[in-house]
Amino acid sequence: MAPSRPRVPGSAALAVALLLALAAPPVAVAGPGDEAIETRPAPSEGSSKSGTFLDDWFSSSKPAIERFERPTDGYGALVAQRAMSLTLERSRGYGLLAEPVSEEQMNAVLRRIMVANGFGDLAAKVYLHADRTFSAVTTPDGGIYVNIGMATNLRFEDELAFLLAHELSHFLLRHHESDWFVKSQHGMLASIETLKEVSGELQRLGAGRAGGEMDERLQKANQVGAVLFDLSNVVIHPAWGREQEDTADRLGIDMMVAAGYNPYYAEDVLLEIGRYEEALRAAAAEGGGDLGLKSLEAFGVTPSNDAEASLFSEISKGVAKAVGEIGSDHYPADERIETVLKYIEKFHPNPPEDAPRPLSWTEQPSHPLSEVNQKYILSEQAMSAFKAGEENRALKLIREAVSGVTKSHAFPRLVFFEIRREQKQLDNALLNLKYASEGAEVPLAVYEWRLDVEQERGRWQSVLDLIDEAERVVGPSPSLLPHRILALRELGERSKAAELRRTCKFDFPVLEKSCDAAAEGKRPKGPPIDRGERRGKSNAGLLPAAAKRKPR
Repeated sequence: MAPSRPRVPGSAALAVALLLALAAPPVAVAGPGDEAIETRPAPSEGSSKSGTFLDDWFSSSKPAIERFERPTDGYGALVAQRAMSLTLERSRGYGLLAEPVSEEQMNAVLRRIMVANGFGDLAAKVYLHADRTFSAVTTPDGGIYVNIGMATNLRFEDELAFLLAHELSHFLLRHHESDWFVKSQHGMLASIETLKEVSGELQRLGAGRAGGEMDERLQKANQVGAVLFDLSNVVIHPAWGREQEDTADRLGIDMMVAAGYNPYYAEDVLLEIGRYEEALRAAAAEGGGDLGLKSLEAFGVTPSNDAEASLFSEISKGVAKAVGEIGSDHYPADERIETVLKYIEKFHPNPPEDAPRPLSWTEQPSHPLSEVNQKYILSEQAMSAFKAGEENRALKLIREAVSGVTKSHAFPRLVFFEIRREQKQLDNALLNLKYASEGAEVPLAVYEWRLDVEQERGRWQSVLDLIDEAERVVGPSPSLLPHRILALRELGERSKAAELRRTCKFDFPVLEKSCDAAAEGKRPKGPPIDRGERRGKSNAGLLPAAAKRKPR
């Protein structure tokens, strides 16, 4: 039986609420309690109203897997769209993480679950993401993206099995909206444009300070900038409603049991999700308090111009709105745990007695994923040290972070690039972009910074060539439109630039401002930089170190 658990409030709607408040994109991104969300009816379940379906499920004598029926039109058309979701994930934050040993271990668990339940013919697949937040997401095509911040905080294969079975269930039940790809792309563009504004303004405020030193105001702004960066990384993914989460939990429990795993480890995963959501809520609330939720004067800032006043006002209002919405619409983690345990006790009261198998990266410090995680932590510490004026310490940390397996990883290389750029050492900064471009996975952010450098040097044909390379490696991203428009303008091909400007206006209205500026000869802003300043995080992320948690 599971140990007693604290009642931990969650915040599943926090990320979406905050980014919507800042970017205000014309796209319906619904929170867990938002009935306006339009989802596909789950196979075999129809479109039952909330409450009726759950009552029916509890009264059923059959587990979820026996009630499940494959959709008559199958999953082939969705899986064929995998390239689109890969482009989105490579454009999010620091992109995908190429660590084949861990990826293969995760996919082995997923295959075991799928084969045991008769889904061995489906092309679902696990990918690692460089995002350091404690979450995982599924795309409509069956791609399961597990953040390094979650993978490294799981202890046992049974925990991983619940996570993957739950995410697989969202795919099998077709919980995504039919126009998910379009809406997700729009949401991602909106959040990136907002973060570019914030990141650029924070950089401007910090310009001219020797050694990266900041006054109190800039430190507070950087703290909230880090919170915004974390929250933006989940804005393109849906906030599932209660019924969707419950059905995915139940089907996931059935599938992990069929594969021989202990379902009670689901509780451990949900407890950690609850702790992460609470830590994220607390970080946003603390950051909002530092900036002043109601007035700029609350944190002692007198803006030097209208643009600066607008920036801080919007950040303040966005954090206030996010924190204010936590109390009512979210699906508390403790409620979800209670529902899961009731289901397990009804249908799977006798779990396997085998001792749980520890995940290799939690036991072996030399495991590639353990080493990558430690290097990413060093990168965070390096950026924080540099922003605090500890230049020598920052350089020591970041040099260690880009050694060994992470020599060509985008996250530590972009942190090193940022440090060298602020030191006005452009050649050394560019060397980091070169190494990042040689990695097995290259995110869009690396190409955007390379484009920024080429534009500064006026090498416009090189800009076009680099855009073509980015579209081959990352995929066709609308974020590259302003760069292409500017290069075509500078090369005298204004008719082509004007045509792309019209495309930008009608197909990607959130980019219209950036495209218009490029058509007028203004360089697009660089990608958002993760400032590295966070509160409430241990040295392993927003959660306690996995090794400190007691096994069953």
